[in-house]
This record gives sequence, structure tokens and C-alpha cells, in this order.
Amino acid sequence: MAVWPIQPPVWAERAAIYPLLVNQAVVLGKHYAQVYDHPCNVLAKRLLRHQDELFQFVVRDGVSADNNLAERTIRPLVVIRKD
Repeated sequence: MAVWPIQPPVWAERAAIYPLLVNQAVVLGKHYAQVYDHPCNVLAKRLLRHQDELFQFVVRDGVSADNNLAERTIRPLVVIRKD
């Protein structure tokens, strides 16, 4: 049973998991990128194209795993544009 707050993984743990994550993304990407009529085909090609960028939050401190900050930042401009 985990006790909160859980400590974030140390650098060595993050560095060890990074290649595994990239490899899993590549395996999935290669599988579905070759199935042209599959709905995941486009996503799979994007995984392969951006494989080095997908998991930067694992190996770099301060990088968020999502883009919520960016979306919240541009939201007022988008709302104004839609009016």
C-alpha cells in the first residue's frame, strides 16, 4: 500500500524507463502504421515521427506530461475569435 505523498522517481529510474517507453511507442506505431485501413493509422505514423519528443517529461524536470497550460493560455484568444 502506497503512502502519500509518493516521491517522484529519481533521475536514474526515469532514465531507465525512458527507452522502454519509446520502444513501446515504436512497436505500436510500426504495427498500426502498416495497416492502412485501420483508424489508428494516422496516429501510429505520428507516434513514429515524434517518438523522441513524446516522453520528454520523463527525462526533463519541469516539462509537463500534458499541454493544459498551453491550451488554457490560448483559450481566451480562441473564444474571442469565435465571436
